[in-house]
Amino acid sequence: MSLAELRAVLSPPDAPRYTGSNQEWTAAEMVLSLVFPPDFKDYVRVYGDRQLAEWCHILSPIGQGVELAPDLSASLSSLPAMVAGGVGWQAYLSHVAYNLGAYEADQEEERRATGHNVMFPYRFYPDPGGIFPWAYLDDNTALYWLTDGEPDTWPVVRAEVHEGMTLFPMSMTSYLAAWLRNDLDDTGPFYPD
Repeated sequence: MSLAELRAVLSPPDAPRYTGSNQEWTAAEMVLSLVFPPDFKDYVRVYGDRQLAEWCHILSPIGQGVELAPDLSASLSSLPAMVAGGVGWQAYLSHVAYNLGAYEADQEEERRATGHNVMFPYRFYPDPGGIFPWAYLDDNTALYWLTDGEPDTWPVVRAEVHEGMTLFPMSMTSYLAAWLRNDLDDTGPFYPD
């Protein structure tokens, strides 16, 4: 769970954009009813809104025009209404809602077709211990946190459209560092050579 581990394989930009003040992080966490893992906040503070290899998109609420309003402090069950209502950071919320909704729909379809839940074994946030997206890849793969326990202990869950979900018992920054070093326990079309 070390940003230093990631910095060893990925140099941060000289002038990162949208790194976030403490007030912006507090606002984002209040709106989502979610406390982000410390290494995610550290990543955004050091790398900003930087994409990895131009096809891995980190979902950061910072720089999305976060505005607190009394009706936004509810759970994510109101995400579609917030996005449709033109919230200032609707691009971020749209990605979150899309990722959660798409995989939830796939999970339900799998459950109906087979009678069990083999490919998608995790609940979705805001359910307790549900998964919450933090990145997506251009091949429709999504990276989630399994929000069980304290945020600094959340493991990574990779969800591939036709392959299901894989749990990686490591932090976001450790996952990215391992991925960029090609040290993960598998390979795929978007893993570096």
